[in-house]
Order: sequence, then structure tokens, then C-alpha cells
Amino acid sequence: MGRDEEVRFNEREWVNPLPLENTNISRKTAGVKDKVKEIALNEGACKVGIASVERFEGAPKGHAPTDFIPDAKSVVSLGVRLLDTAVEWDKLFRNSEIVPEELRVMLAQGYIYETVAYSMVNTRLEQIGLSIALFLEKKDIDQCVSPQPLICTMRP
Repeated sequence: MGRDEEVRFNEREWVNPLPLENTNISRKTAGVKDKVKEIALNEGACKVGIASVERFEGAPKGHAPTDFIPDAKSVVSLGVRLLDTAVEWDKLFRNSEIVPEELRVMLAQGYIYETVAYSMVNTRLEQIGLSIALFLEKKDIDQCVSPQPLICTMRP
């Protein structure tokens, strides 16, 4: 695939702005990509992107898609919307009669933000990734799911 696909959303529906006849995507591959996007959206993803492995040229040694699957052609990226309340955690428990100010940040950021906007979101992304991987496996297509927290915690 020479160009990356961009996905836009409107009420949980995606539109591929690249007409199939203007790309070098085979009909068989396009069907798989459409199904991957459908699975992701149905499982709760808000964003889905499928990029050519060439986009990852220059990745750190041992971390390129082809380091995991030598014949990889594409990489699926997923996004899940974060809840506004969790992102704006610093507004939580202000002037609380129950939560003392010295514990407010620990509770709001350390528990609510980290649970709702990090742990729960990463679990959802992993579940969506697993559903896609199981679909690809049934199609006899090599795949690999990257657990989100593992990647984040291993950065230098």
C-alpha cells in the first residue's frame, strides 16, 4: 500500500477517503481492512487507522512491526475517547467537606484519572486489539497485539 488510510468518524461510522480504485489495495485486502475497522468501531474504538509498515521506518531496533512479524504489511492503530471528567481531574473534590485538600490530588489524579483515563482505557484497547487479532487469525493472517501498559512502562 503506497498511501496510508485516514479514517474520519461521524456517529460511529467511518469513511475511507481513498477510493479503492485509486489505490493498490487488492479487493481481498480491502475486505479485511473494512472488517477490521468494523470490529474496532463496534467494540468501542473512536478512531481506527491502518498504516503501511513503511511509516515505521526508523523505529528503534527491535520495535518495528517487521521485527515482530517479518512479512507485516500494515499496522492497525486504535483510539478511545477519554471522559472529560477524568481528563479534568484537577476540578474534582474542590471544596469538599469529606476529602481534605491534601488528599484531593491523590484521590482525583492517583485514583480516578489513573483508573478511568488510563487503566480502563488500556484494557478496552487491549480487548479491541484481541478481537481484531482473533478475526485475522481466522483469516490465516499473522498478527500481534501490543499491550498498552507494557509499552508505556518500558520506555527509558
